[in-house]
Amino acid sequence: MKRKEARAWLQLGKIYHILRETELLELYVKVAQDVGLSTGDTQFILELLEAAGDIFFNSTVERDKAVCFYREMI
Repeated sequence: MKRKEARAWLQLGKIYHILRETELLELYVKVAQDVGLSTGDTQFILELLEAAGDIFFNSTVERDKAVCFYREMI
C-alpha cells in the first residue's frame, strides 16, 4: 500500500512539473520520498529516488536541479 501511495505522490509531482509549478513539484516529491522511506525497503527507496531525480533531469528547464537532487538524496 505504501508503495502505491509513494508512486501516486510522485506522479502528482510530475503533473505539477508539467504545469511548471516548481514549489508544488518539490512538495510532492518530498512527500513521495517520506512515504517511500517509511517502507524500509532499500531497493524501492532507491528506485523512487532515481525516478524523482529523473523528473528534474529529463526537464530542459530544471536540469541543473537534478544534479543537486542526486547529490543530496543519493
